[in-house]
Amino acid sequence: MRWWRRNRPARPVMVSDPTLESLRLSLDGWSEQKVTDVSEPVRLWIDGDESTITIGVVKDHYVTARRSTPSWSLQHWARFFARDSGGGLIEADHIELTFGPALRFIFKTREHLASMYHGQLCFARNDVDVFISVVCKELGTTGVREAVITAELIEQGRLDLKEYRRIFARDPYDPGYDGVDQSVLRFMSDDETYDSRFPDHPLSKVRRLLAVLPPAIAFDA
Repeated sequence: MRWWRRNRPARPVMVSDPTLESLRLSLDGWSEQKVTDVSEPVRLWIDGDESTITIGVVKDHYVTARRSTPSWSLQHWARFFARDSGGGLIEADHIELTFGPALRFIFKTREHLASMYHGQLCFARNDVDVFISVVCKELGTTGVREAVITAELIEQGRLDLKEYRRIFARDPYDPGYDGVDQSVLRFMSDDETYDSRFPDHPLSKVRRLLAVLPPAIAFDA
């Protein structure tokens, strides 16, 4: 069984809807696959690295309607979405797309020694929320980005070995959060400023995909 089949996004529940059926994705290097082994209606694209793009829809604006609730926080909601998938939050923000306002967040999980990075986009369309999930996994030698940046931070005096365990990996919005294993929390090396130096790293790839996906999507309904 391929790894992406074992790493479905957590709830909300996807539903069948004409909006999903009308969606068109044009992205070089990605091919749509027929999905027959899941209970929820989703569409799936895979590239040569077996990174995945999964798109589904959620009825009644289940996610985006929460923005109007005064006490609701995207960072809090995304943190527990990540936790329910066994992961830790890397970043979460509100963005504007041609489709309108959207929620964007990234979290990390682990599979054996490899990290997996999950990028999520959610926006309202017609009477549903469109939910896009991008998943990229570390391949080959793992931990290179972390090792290189850790060594640099220590050399620059920005990271002390005594403080390493306390500050290198932590939630970006709640440094005291300990609801998941430290290995899936946001590392200092996960900062976006390092992406250009590690363009093949799966986190860099997830961020690029979240940026290029919206212009590559069109709807017939």
